[in-house]
Amino acid sequence: LPDEARLVLISTYGVEHLVASPQQVLALAAMREASPGYQIEPLNTIWIAGAFTSTEAIKRVQTSLCRNIIMGYASTEGALVAFATHEMIANIPDAVGFVGPWVNLEIVDDAGHQVAAGAEGRIRYRTPFFVKNHLANNPDSKADPRDLWYYPGDLGYVTENGVLCVRGRGDDVINCG
Repeated sequence: LPDEARLVLISTYGVEHLVASPQQVLALAAMREASPGYQIEPLNTIWIAGAFTSTEAIKRVQTSLCRNIIMGYASTEGALVAFATHEMIANIPDAVGFVGPWVNLEIVDDAGHQVAAGAEGRIRYRTPFFVKNHLANNPDSKADPRDLWYYPGDLGYVTENGVLCVRGRGDDVINCG
């Protein structure tokens, strides 16, 4: 849908919650800034997932669309991994959210060995969703579920308070399918 059509839908149907990528949300903010007549007051929560979003971008979205922003780090393969309101993590550089209690997440070196707490490395994780789907899609697999990890290709670290911080990509391959 074009961005203006999304604003029409939000306005017409009183949408209260929106889940979108940073690019989609910023495009909506730009459209709302250009056409402020849309009535989007029912919109009270925006979940932003898919990539790190700068503080400047969040402020723009809060000014143009909605004050309540929830950040999320997720993948199609692993589902939701980390999340938090923007206010909870705004002062932590590169933060994307608190690691969920259902997630087994590790930061590892290139050889797959776990690094010291707070050190930067490759992000890997497994969730019940990831393990279940992996085994369902590979019925002949003899892999022990405890040995199954998903590597999203991101580099980061986890703070002592359990906040996942994403520093960038470990490679330039992104699985879009």
